[in-house]
Amino acid sequence: MRPSLVLLALLSTAAPVVATPALAQLVLPGAVAPTPEGAPGAAAPAAKPAAKPKPHRRPGDAAGLPAPAPAAPALAKVLPAASLAGQTLYRDGRGSEITFETRDKALVVSHLVLAGKADDGSECRVDVADLPLPVRDEGQPGGMARIGIPVPACPISFDVLDGAALETGDRAACAFAATHCRVDPTGLWGPPAASLTPERDKAIERQRTQAEAAVRAGYKRLMSTTKLRSALMGYAHEQAQFSSSREEMCRGYAGEVKHGFCATRVTEARAAALRVKADIGQAEKDARKKKRGAKPG
Repeated sequence: MRPSLVLLALLSTAAPVVATPALAQLVLPGAVAPTPEGAPGAAAPAAKPAAKPKPHRRPGDAAGLPAPAPAAPALAKVLPAASLAGQTLYRDGRGSEITFETRDKALVVSHLVLAGKADDGSECRVDVADLPLPVRDEGQPGGMARIGIPVPACPISFDVLDGAALETGDRAACAFAATHCRVDPTGLWGPPAASLTPERDKAIERQRTQAEAAVRAGYKRLMSTTKLRSALMGYAHEQAQFSSSREEMCRGYAGEVKHGFCATRVTEARAAALRVKADIGQAEKDARKKKRGAKPG
């Protein structure tokens, strides 16, 4: 038999073979290779257990401790009377003027001019001649250092503030018979508007913000010292009245719309007064609580 016939016979008796082209696949890192066709299905990877939610912690309590209470608003410093030495202050930034000096280690008034109204409505001035006048220490009844000045026919009391002095005496105007001049010394005595530079205006604005926050905190603390309705209503009325009183007192201060110096210092004085009231109220509240808790012997 010829070789070609033998080869043909062998091919006719062999089992048919189906050729399957091989497909190369690119497997990316982390990817799961597909299961070949016809192979048993591969088990899906087990899902990771859900992470337990972490307990919420406030800032500052990483150790599980309660976060500290927010800091109380800063109050204006209680300045000594001696801080007025070397200063000349003007009522409403103009008009009446007073100069403080230190002599023999004591604070005195070396210059004092009081501006007022005459009987006919015209402007008048009283140049106080009995100088120097001593300055008396009157404690801190309103939270700030208070001084007294024995002006003849018109004694004056000041609360000492930063670069200012506040006279809040509730009385009629002083009458000087010799000059037929009536003088009202109440109000804020401070620097003239011309001395308040833009840089100082910015500092005053920051101080005003701090003082307002201190007043709100002090009022809230005062209201927490009692549950007596009449007392609470009295505190609320006083607080509401403060805003109108401040506006009335400061509207005449020279350049107030521009710098707000008067309102800032008056607000600082109010914050100090609230601190004193709240301290007294808290002491009374603690005493009541202690009395209720005391057992009969």
